[in-house]
Amino acid sequence: NNVRRIIYASSTTIYGIEKGIPFRVPVKEDQPFVSQYIKANQLSTREIDLSYNMSKVMAEQIMAWYVLNKKVQTAALRFGPINKVFLGTSVSINNATQAIKLALDYKGELWYESFSIVDEIEHIDISKAKKILSK
Repeated sequence: NNVRRIIYASSTTIYGIEKGIPFRVPVKEDQPFVSQYIKANQLSTREIDLSYNMSKVMAEQIMAWYVLNKKVQTAALRFGPINKVFLGTSVSINNATQAIKLALDYKGELWYESFSIVDEIEHIDISKAKKILSK
């Protein structure tokens, strides 16, 4: 169908931002996933919360595999909780929709680029989204 770019909606949960998971700060798009650095005895979370985090990791990996095979550009937008605060993380609906529009309208190439989409907060680095998507 001549699709040029897919915008994949993910969430900051991919970084382990869940109660009882000691996620690394400042959060950056290229940091290892929780499963790559944490030991089981460091967790105090419910099994379902860790499963949700891992489902985000697996879903992005499946998407990355698919678009690589199909040679389709992709932006993975990792949204914070929209219009609410969870563990100090949030994004307004206006900032979320602006990020989608910027990713769609971006004139350059996005070969599976991930971006943290949150309001400006201290523990998540959004400099990559500002630098690339605001061009």
